Amino acid sequence: MVVIKRAVSVMLIVCAAFCFALKPSAESQPKLRQLAMCRKIYAYSGGASAYFYGFYDNTLVAARVLPDTANYSCQAGTVIRTVSHDENSAFALYQKSGGKYGVARLDMRSGQATLTDLSLTETPQHHSFTVAGNEIFLLFSGKAYTYVLGFTDGKTFRYELPSGAYTVFTNGGTAYAYTYDGEIYQIGQGSKRLCLTLTPHADPINAGCGWIYTSDGALHSLNGGGFYTRTALSVKTENDVLTCPDGTKAACALGDCAAMLYSDGSVEVRSPEIETTSPVTADILERLPNNAVVTVELNTTVSQLKRRYSNVIDVTDKSGRSVTSGKLRTGSIVTLTDGSSTLAVKGDINGSGTMNNADVKYIMQHFVDEIGFTECEKKSADLNSDGIVSNIDLVLLARAIKE
Repeated sequence: MVVIKRAVSVMLIVCAAFCFALKPSAESQPKLRQLAMCRKIYAYSGGASAYFYGFYDNTLVAARVLPDTANYSCQAGTVIRTVSHDENSAFALYQKSGGKYGVARLDMRSGQATLTDLSLTETPQHHSFTVAGNEIFLLFSGKAYTYVLGFTDGKTFRYELPSGAYTVFTNGGTAYAYTYDGEIYQIGQGSKRLCLTLTPHADPINAGCGWIYTSDGALHSLNGGGFYTRTALSVKTENDVLTCPDGTKAACALGDCAAMLYSDGSVEVRSPEIETTSPVTADILERLPNNAVVTVELNTTVSQLKRRYSNVIDVTDKSGRSVTSGKLRTGSIVTLTDGSSTLAVKGDINGSGTMNNADVKYIMQHFVDEIGFTECEKKSADLNSDGIVSNIDLVLLARAIKE
């Protein structure tokens, strides 16, 4: 069990944590309506239970579905940025007013929720974080590559990976980092080990203890156990591969039972045709919001956007030309199955696709000449995501460029 009882510090700044227990809300219902409100739903099983989890706005939602049913939720900060899990808990990286961050933990056995404030001197990326053991892993933008910082017991570990880290995740109680070149490293307590090499932009998701599922329909072992090729959403049990039926949002298995979550929030529990004796997990692709200005992290590529969001059809630049590869730029238009949206790339204020001194000058001109930002430019320049562009963002931008 993971219990976070102290604040972590970045760059040797130590601050007291504010941890307190929250009274969770719990219910048992055939339909998990609150969970169905989440844009993306995750599933995990480990230990003695299996559960689904997700988030919307500032609410972390989780539901234990095997061996019994219990629904839990808690509110954290002003907005939740992303979520993760370990064997027994769902976690959320939340942001408070003023740009402060924290981690919420929702225990899936008792429903107890704990909030821990973090003391960060840099702004973490919002699309991925994880917790393994008592170490919290966050992604940060460096001058050339994205790196991982791990915080545990008052210590800070920095993980520099070739080509930079794209995502971090936990599988079987161990933390992993996936790089832009397709390599997966096991990380923790300051050490790193290359354990698997995939094709670039494979976007792995958990598919059972020791297994991951990639967007090309393959199951890969994190422990040298080979791979299986499938075209549908699949998970790996100890003895076979479980392929989820059409319309399944998430699935998990525990012992000889499986649970399927559908779009209306209903859950079907049944005995699978195959024996399922190992932890099973399945994730789904997100949908990019329609008719909105959507913020993405610097160095995100066109391929990664298409693989991460199921409703992306095409990307065009400001002049209307189709862009099929390379890094995304602020002002790019994304054509969706249900409309279109505009991209704001963090730090790329002038739409060049990079973060450099030209972006610093752009912000300074905004301050000195009182030139207004477009909505895209404002979101790109708002590095600490507090809703305004201030001197703090200018300092953060200059510091990121200097690194």
